[in-house]
Amino acid sequence: MKRYLIFMGLLLLFGLSSEVMSANMISNAETLCKQGEDKLYLQDYKGAIKDFTKAIQLNPKLAAAYCDRGLAKCYLGDFSGAIKDTTRAIQLNPKYAIAFNNRGLAKANLKNYSGAIKDYSIAIQINPQLAAAYDGRGYVKLCLHDYKGAIKDHTKAIQLEPQLATAYNNRGLARFYLQDYAEAVKDYSKAIQLNSSFATAFYNRGISKSYLGNKTGALEDLNKAKNLGCLPALEAIKLIQSK
Repeated sequence: MKRYLIFMGLLLLFGLSSEVMSANMISNAETLCKQGEDKLYLQDYKGAIKDFTKAIQLNPKLAAAYCDRGLAKCYLGDFSGAIKDTTRAIQLNPKYAIAFNNRGLAKANLKNYSGAIKDYSIAIQINPQLAAAYDGRGYVKLCLHDYKGAIKDHTKAIQLEPQLATAYNNRGLARFYLQDYAEAVKDYSKAIQLNSSFATAFYNRGISKSYLGNKTGALEDLNKAKNLGCLPALEAIKLIQSK
């Protein structure tokens, strides 16, 4: 009888230690996920992926790790891998607005525009305050030449997040294609005010200024874009200087 009680006691202790181990694994997974998010912010995408993968190994049901690893893969150009990870995140959490948003980004990069718009729209339905989803959907509408629809989405993104530089740049593009060059310049200027290293915004503003006949201002912006690493700026400079 004594041996039986000791044996049962060992079982109880073993069960308790397993629960503690499980809790520790979950906690460690969340810590690794946070480390990955920090690396993602610092644009260390490969390092982020390593942390998210370790987090998933410890806790295969951690939706955030799949979602964020998908975003890191997207930034590295692995759009199919990004879709796979964000889809898994959605399976684990069907109301995960950010995961739908990030999958929309990956689909947009693969030029699956209808799929991207669907994902962005679901993200907005789940979280109507998600500015990034309006900005992303607006950009896809821009690619589909729905410029008025794009302006509407980018304007909503700006209302929700007035510091979102990409929304101003993208709205400026839509206005440019509608030949509203002056308003486009205003949007690009706001984007640059928010992000002084926004090479694309300098480039776009330079092109818009050239259409307005402001050759000096156009060359100034294009040279700034070139210095920031925007390769198309060099060809645009040569073209404007030849006129």
